[in-house]
Amino acid sequence: MAFDWGIQAKPSTPAPVANQPYVDQAGVVWQWNAAAQTWSKPPFLEFRRTREQVIQCSGRITAQGPFEFPRKGTLGHSWDTLYNKAFVELRNMVTGAIIARAAYMNQLELDAWFKVVVPNDGPSYLVPVQFIVYEVIDTRVRVTRWRAWNSFYSSFRGRGCYTGGSGYGRGPNIGTQAGYSNEFLARHGGIGLERRLMQYFYGLDPGASTHGLKSCWSARRGNVHKLPSTANGPVVGLLLGGGGSGPDRWEWNWGTSEWVKAAGGKYSMFTAGLINQNPCFIWRADLNSTTYSLSQPRDRIRGTGALQCEGMMAYCIRNEIDPNRVAFLIKPVGVTAMAAATNILQEEGYQMIAIGKHPERAGDSRYLNLHIHGLVEQRGDRDGFRVGNLRDTLSLCSAYARGAERAHSIDTGVLADQLCFYLKHPTTGIRSEEFPNFIQVIRRRCCIPIGFADGKS
Repeated sequence: MAFDWGIQAKPSTPAPVANQPYVDQAGVVWQWNAAAQTWSKPPFLEFRRTREQVIQCSGRITAQGPFEFPRKGTLGHSWDTLYNKAFVELRNMVTGAIIARAAYMNQLELDAWFKVVVPNDGPSYLVPVQFIVYEVIDTRVRVTRWRAWNSFYSSFRGRGCYTGGSGYGRGPNIGTQAGYSNEFLARHGGIGLERRLMQYFYGLDPGASTHGLKSCWSARRGNVHKLPSTANGPVVGLLLGGGGSGPDRWEWNWGTSEWVKAAGGKYSMFTAGLINQNPCFIWRADLNSTTYSLSQPRDRIRGTGALQCEGMMAYCIRNEIDPNRVAFLIKPVGVTAMAAATNILQEEGYQMIAIGKHPERAGDSRYLNLHIHGLVEQRGDRDGFRVGNLRDTLSLCSAYARGAERAHSIDTGVLADQLCFYLKHPTTGIRSEEFPNFIQVIRRRCCIPIGFADGKS
């Protein structure tokens, strides 16, 4: 139930809930101690202005609520799931004077309160108002662990070795920085990935082979998400020791028509003799799908189509000294999932909020309670909160159609540039600061018109 704030008297009706905050006339944050039945002043709670908008209601009829006017912004889109425990202040846009303050209002209560407190002559409002939202921040909350990854590439690479340089640990056929597990093959069915890539690039099926799996190479740590920028040129970070030493990589030898141990030396991308575009885009339509397809990148990820699937890029590379020796370098196309663990217990009931931002250009930020939409998996205090499908997160945060056609412009102003996150307690309204880590929406990177990348402020 709503109560006034910014005055000395603290709310007593209804009775405060455990840990409920209150802000007095000096801007000091108090918190209700249910065990002691008293108010205290925790030094770790801060009162901050978090959102605002100008409501041009002057001359409009008083039957209209705060979110029914033109250019109303996005503040009211998720009021009951984000701000029903917030502190609201209305100011006269002409004089700057405070009109009224109230807290803990749902949207129906806010609508009724607004119509009463804003100056009016009965049928019409008399002044435009500044609508300001304040929230209480718990500065103790910290992100203790953050991960962002491509789920498809993670399945290929192996659990626990997404960016590792010393093997996979998921099956007997896995070599250091090369190969994939039997689990990957069994999950996705059909013939092996290396055989499908040979068919794609050369129209040849070399048949099943234990060593063939190891012709699918992965990048070293720190180079996983860096995609080559030219169709013909050196691929960075693929120097192997002479005589086959170093990572346990294999390759196809056209001179002997068999899988052989990688010769070592420098490897490059190329196009001569290939029947399809290099690189090849390997993708699956849905998260955790058990089937995948191979396409030329230009056929599948034009425009916003890059956001409608989850994929990896396979580069056909050859030894610069002996061009008969070829292999496949596999790299993820952006990230598709993220997880964050914090220093608070999940049993305390905090929920994750996502913000779609436009920091470099004009655009109204979009806020979304991920728990309300069922997009968060709670994996215990060690692994924290996991967002398993960033495509859904982005489409909801930006009000962008999930089924967008690939021809839609990647420069649309509706699409967010960043996805930021914070935690919020639904009962008290107390929230954390924004995480320093975020998901960045990238545009016009090598082979990717648009996608997601890991970011940090």
